[in-house]
Amino acid sequence: MSPKTKTKIQKIFKWTVVCAIIFKFSTDYIAYKKIHSSVIDAFDVTLQIQKLEQAVEQLIAHPDDKKIVSNVKIEIEYVRKLTQNSSQQNSLTKITTLLQSSPATAKAIISEMLAVEAQILQERLHGGLIQNRELERSFFLALILDGFLIVLLLVSSYFEIRRRRKIIEDLGLSLSALSASNMALLEEQMKRQRAVKTTVHDLKNPLGSIRGFAELLGDDSTSRESIQEFSSIIRRISQSSLELVDSLLSTNDKAAYELKAVNLVSILEEICVQNEAQAKLKSQVFIREFSVPEAMVLGNRMKLEELLSNIISNAIKYSPMSANIWVRCKIVNKNVQIEVEDQGPGFTGDDKTKAFQYAQVLSAKPTGNESSTGYGLFMAKQIAEFHKGSIEINESKTGACVSFLVPRLAVRNLEASP
Repeated sequence: MSPKTKTKIQKIFKWTVVCAIIFKFSTDYIAYKKIHSSVIDAFDVTLQIQKLEQAVEQLIAHPDDKKIVSNVKIEIEYVRKLTQNSSQQNSLTKITTLLQSSPATAKAIISEMLAVEAQILQERLHGGLIQNRELERSFFLALILDGFLIVLLLVSSYFEIRRRRKIIEDLGLSLSALSASNMALLEEQMKRQRAVKTTVHDLKNPLGSIRGFAELLGDDSTSRESIQEFSSIIRRISQSSLELVDSLLSTNDKAAYELKAVNLVSILEEICVQNEAQAKLKSQVFIREFSVPEAMVLGNRMKLEELLSNIISNAIKYSPMSANIWVRCKIVNKNVQIEVEDQGPGFTGDDKTKAFQYAQVLSAKPTGNESSTGYGLFMAKQIAEFHKGSIEINESKTGACVSFLVPRLAVRNLEASP
């Protein structure tokens, strides 16, 4: 049933209830008027008969009193008006004639009066019984109407409750859908905010490297060959930064996280070169310990650069002046393992618990007034898990040691790849 039809039925039903209520009050009013009229008529008849009896009693006591005779005649006329029966009218006429001929015939008048009174009372009794039956039928009809009206009201209440319950359910579903939409929007907003914060954090490292190389370019002792090399590095860092910004602005997530066969050793070497300028500003030295010249993995180059840059920049940030930073790469079973170990304060027990949580600033303080946001290791863990790898904190005697493990791409897979 369509909503329009339901609305029309409900409207007809409500008007039916209203008409039933009006009809009920009308029948009740008619029954009341009948009862009231019957009571008034009975009262009038009884009163006039009592007056007529009192007048006849006075006539018996004083049969020659003309005034009493006149009163009896007046009362007879009143009683005549209250009865419509022809025999009663004839009897009353006969009584009037007797009074006019000879008031002494009081006994005959009394006899006629009693007969008339009996007839009137019998007539009124019969009429009362008929009215009583009519009133019973009226009250029975009113009772049926009351029951019908109660049923209508109950049905109306039932449908009204169902309608309101349906409205409440629809509102609940609408609110749930709206709440779900709001939650989805909030999640999307938080996701975008996190992506922006991540990108801003990731831009700090290349910008710091560019600043470091810019300061080296300003050194008069820098050779022409070094200037060209630094310029080339700055261009590569700038290109990587632009790609990072483009990935944030891009709506195509699949393109931003496309996986290819990449050489993790070459990526690691490039990240070391990009961060050496910052390390030199603090007189720090990278010690490369690459046990293999090549380590192929299936990954996204930009995200892997982001992961390695976060680990190495943290080592620079928290290591003291003139410290050594060991960067290792080796094959462990079917995985490639990269370790970055520094000479900083390391991780406390509490630091190890929350190191990879979102926006957790740890106990160690940067040694060169650098800022700390707590995003680096969190993002590194997300990237490692995206590559089906892992990242963890290893024991170190010198400071902090962070290890990144990622599955190595087999040779047959390289041959099969386009």
